[in-house]
Amino acid sequence: MIRILTILGDFFGTDPESLNMEPLPRRGSERIFFRLSLEEERTFIVVLYDPSRTENSLYAEIAHFLGRIGVPVPKVFLYLEEENLLVLEDVGNRDLYSLRDLPWEDRKPFYEKVLLAILKLHRYPLSIFQEENVKTAPPFDRRLYEWEREYFIENFLKGIASLEVEESSFMELTEEFEKLTTDLLSVPPCLIHRDLQSQNIMVRDEKIYLIDFQGMRAGNPFYDIASLIYDPYVRLSEEEREQVLDFYLAERPLGFSFEESRRALYKASIQRLMQALGAFGFLARNKGLKEFLIYVPQALRNLYHVLSLDGQMPKLKELVLTCMSRCGVN
Repeated sequence: MIRILTILGDFFGTDPESLNMEPLPRRGSERIFFRLSLEEERTFIVVLYDPSRTENSLYAEIAHFLGRIGVPVPKVFLYLEEENLLVLEDVGNRDLYSLRDLPWEDRKPFYEKVLLAILKLHRYPLSIFQEENVKTAPPFDRRLYEWEREYFIENFLKGIASLEVEESSFMELTEEFEKLTTDLLSVPPCLIHRDLQSQNIMVRDEKIYLIDFQGMRAGNPFYDIASLIYDPYVRLSEEEREQVLDFYLAERPLGFSFEESRRALYKASIQRLMQALGAFGFLARNKGLKEFLIYVPQALRNLYHVLSLDGQMPKLKELVLTCMSRCGVN
């Protein structure tokens, strides 16, 4: 830490001993966050990251790209790859999650601002992006979708719900999963955030800022919309979800009918919610972050709800209902 303080002191032209570094709460990753305070009430966010997770080293380059195309993200003031160090604009502590108890008419404008921001990413031509050589994680493909579901099975079904899937049921489940993957891959890909949930959307002075975008890659646009409107951290009514989807589709016609878009959203939501439940199980069991288990009930309710709307995955729906019973969720 002395070395980091020396680097920061040199960068800001001040005595390292005068720097005030306040640790910030963990966010379920291997990164460590501090709020750095300087004179005249200037503050910055300092990030120390684990280089073994490749996505972390992509943050600065992706941030510059997003800022250049008009997506609101915190500015990067310093990036030292050899020190695994980032210094970012401080956009405060208030996120979309913190607004969850406000009336919908007060929250809705922020959701629309999020959609306008993510649309700038979704609309950016992949063909042009590929020529710019911005490093990102590999695109969503059949293998990545399979990995997310294996993550769900190992860390949630087995790890949290203590549920072993019988071979006959597993065969049926595999067939449903293969059809789900085909449906997900049938939607034309675009650049997506990949983790567009309420705790990754900061709010300052009525503006929104996207954070934790280091997992950006090419993928199904409805994966982002699913992350936002079936977010286990925040409860939205079906009417509120419809309003968000309507706004998105009005701004970005995809060549699908509304019903086709709704079906595509259901597929992406099923995939996303399995990934989220897998993440909650992994963080609780492997990282000791038991606080993530409080979001499991809502994630299960959301998954059961969207499986009921979709109506195409009866075996998964049956397993989710069993998980709800075992976890005491009604």
